[in-house]
Amino acid sequence: MKLRRKHLFTFGIICILLFMAENRLMFLITGTITQGEIIDIAYIDNPGRYSGAESAPIIQFTVQDQNYRFEGRLFSDYKIGNKVKVIYANANPAKAYMFNFSDFWLSPFLWGFLLFMVMSAAVFSFFTSTDIITIHLWKRPAFNQQNNEEL
Repeated sequence: MKLRRKHLFTFGIICILLFMAENRLMFLITGTITQGEIIDIAYIDNPGRYSGAESAPIIQFTVQDQNYRFEGRLFSDYKIGNKVKVIYANANPAKAYMFNFSDFWLSPFLWGFLLFMVMSAAVFSFFTSTDIITIHLWKRPAFNQQNNEEL
């Protein structure tokens, strides 16, 4: 199989999209979307360079008469009593996310973008558009054998 730079780039894009989709796609396929409620706001003290309290909502939802709670992402602008969509894994309802872009999709999107940048830098730095990479998938590698004769 002979590959050019554009093929490597396309293959890299497909791998990154599969990574992003697989990360959250199982939640969409096997999970359940329900309604939750913001029951509290957690304030986390940040003693770093930009001191101050950061807030994250505490969400509660019910599955089969059992309440589950989890903490949403930091910097969410919600008020106590707000209703939100929640997606949880059927096998483990304690593993849940708020079903919105910033809580559910942002993290895999950022990781995918980082992988895209690294992959792009590697493909476009190490290969020119005329380079051909040959891959033998079903062939056994051939080794050159030399005679070890004394001179």
